Amino acid sequence: MPAAFGHMLRALFASAAASLLAPAEAQTTQPVQSGLPMWVIRDDDSTIYITGTVHILPDNVAWRTEKLDAALSEATELWLEIAEISEPAGITTGILSIYGDKLATDGPPLSSRLTERERGLLADAIREAETPPEIAAKIDGMKPLYAVYAIDRAHQLGGDYRSKNGIDRILGGLARAQGDTVRGLETMEFQLGDAFDLPEDEQLAALRERLATDNPEQRRLKRMSDLAYIDWAYGKTQMVEALAALMYIAPEVSGVHALLRDRNENWAAQIEDLLAGSGVSFIAVGALHLVGPDSLQKRLGLRGIKTARY
Repeated sequence: MPAAFGHMLRALFASAAASLLAPAEAQTTQPVQSGLPMWVIRDDDSTIYITGTVHILPDNVAWRTEKLDAALSEATELWLEIAEISEPAGITTGILSIYGDKLATDGPPLSSRLTERERGLLADAIREAETPPEIAAKIDGMKPLYAVYAIDRAHQLGGDYRSKNGIDRILGGLARAQGDTVRGLETMEFQLGDAFDLPEDEQLAALRERLATDNPEQRRLKRMSDLAYIDWAYGKTQMVEALAALMYIAPEVSGVHALLRDRNENWAAQIEDLLAGSGVSFIAVGALHLVGPDSLQKRLGLRGIKTARY
């Protein structure tokens, strides 16, 4: 997701989290289908399966079903938000290749700018993320934001949340194992934008925020993830729908139009092009893109393309 989204969402969450964190029994009930929520589009010679992913999850969340596995097996190509998600070191390696000229710091080594405790937290995060040694060795001489992408983004939630449990990453590995092509609806350049142009003190603050543990914001974010995203993995959509609704309360804070509506419209155009061809494709994008007034399904509907719950 675009780099600025995390900050905007946390600002919104701080002001409106109470309604999302209401007891689960207070939420509107709805029929539940086990496993990831899925949709399908069909025409005479094309089938496109769509599901919503969660980028980080705890261990042992059983989101795979026979239905999903059969759809993925039928498909010959997988579309993710960016193709690099499907490879364990894909994002950090891609960052090096794209932004190499912007990554080297003009300041002192990163380790000298962190406290002893922060250096320990960074080492723990690198180990938890299983960051490849060749990537970890470069962190100290890079701008702080590179470390943010090199460590496990789930570190901030604590517990057993791990990026390696991310649904998009696992789907990408499954698709590659069966010989499918993995494609990206967007490029890394689009998603990261000018993030590495941020002043280094702002980058260092972002790293410290990522490394912070056991604070009220971390506990709120973990609670949000427990309620919304684990439920989604088991087929319950209402909490993610509530999160999307919160974002529309203050669109200027959440950046929801750029984050969801505009990107969904771009993806809808690409799906329309896919339907002009033939074959079976599988599309997996963040769960938030499949709920709310500007959902991918609704943007497709504006183009006359019907999606059905699968």
